[in-house]
Amino acid sequence: MLKDHGEGPRRAGSCPCLLRILQPLRDILEGARMIEDFTLGMSFEQFREDPKTVAAVERKFLVIGGAGVRLGREAPFIVADVPWRPNPRPG
Repeated sequence: MLKDHGEGPRRAGSCPCLLRILQPLRDILEGARMIEDFTLGMSFEQFREDPKTVAAVERKFLVIGGAGVRLGREAPFIVADVPWRPNPRPG
């Protein structure tokens, strides 16, 4: 959930910094939803034995990780519930 810094709600088009973080957040959410869809109804054994599903899930985790990097140094302030590791890239 996006944090409110006391300025009240803003429209996405009113703040360039908000636009910059929305796409990575969407990518993270979409990736998580797709992983859930890919594995729905599968046991871990079934998942492990299905190389296509394993590859698809691995790919989505890469996308999620890349989106987290794109959030930059603001990530811990945007989504405080996640234990973010320090990001070596400037953000």
